[in-house]
Amino acid sequence: MSPSGIHVNKLCILLIAGVFAGVLVIYRLWPGESSKGDTKLTGPVEEHRMAGKDESKEASWYTQFVDIPSDVKSAENDQVKEVIVEVTLNGKSLKIFTRQADPKGSATNLDVLFLHGQRFSSKNWLDIGTLSLVSSWGHRGVAVDLPGYGNTQDVLGDSSPGDFLGALVKALKMTRPVVVSPSMSGGFSLPFLFNQPETAEDRSRGYLPVAPVATDKYTEAYSKSKIPTMIVYGENDTNLGTSSLKDLIKLPNSKPFVVPDAGHPAYINNPSFFHRLLYNFLNIIAAQK
Repeated sequence: MSPSGIHVNKLCILLIAGVFAGVLVIYRLWPGESSKGDTKLTGPVEEHRMAGKDESKEASWYTQFVDIPSDVKSAENDQVKEVIVEVTLNGKSLKIFTRQADPKGSATNLDVLFLHGQRFSSKNWLDIGTLSLVSSWGHRGVAVDLPGYGNTQDVLGDSSPGDFLGALVKALKMTRPVVVSPSMSGGFSLPFLFNQPETAEDRSRGYLPVAPVATDKYTEAYSKSKIPTMIVYGENDTNLGTSSLKDLIKLPNSKPFVVPDAGHPAYINNPSFFHRLLYNFLNIIAAQK
């Protein structure tokens, strides 16, 4: 072979080697599945993963999530009843407006108590279909207008918000209800549960806070409670969402979840996603003895 032929062959070999090396570099640097952030559950629900060790822990109640079955993805509001409940507290009688939906079927799996934020009321849970959904899942759902809000004209006065919530649960004849507590209602749910953190599970089977207020008041109490807690907040809630998470994550049996495309009232901004979270949490809690 002539020298020119040898030169051409060497050039071809170098070109082939260069192409191979380039492909290898691109392959190694390309953001494949193994290099993407861990933001998905093994199920269909997006999970919030913080950088710290505590924030990425597995709660004892957590298991793989499932989709809501198609036959209970929607329900009519005609079974939701408006009921005035009389709550006696410190010798004072308060008339509290509630919306209640009894479970379909003969048995109640769980009692679920829905509170609300400062600019909201029990009507929000009606409007997004939560009460009817919960009843179709076999649970009893009760949404309340807290004192001085919505259709409840009576105010709390000097009574403790935590004591009021305990008296309300008793008046509603609820048994260790799962408490869903957004924003302002944290002023009621947090003292109800964590003024005596060691016995929180005697009063509630599970806690689902949605960026509640006043979480910093109970930071020393959280470690003493084992109550199953699903911490929920909207991905765009950089105020109460992030600040409450830093406190609530100290609950030993808690796990955080972020609702995509949602702000502070995450359950209203993205109700379908919130309902998937709620469906799984209630199912898991109901299965526990």
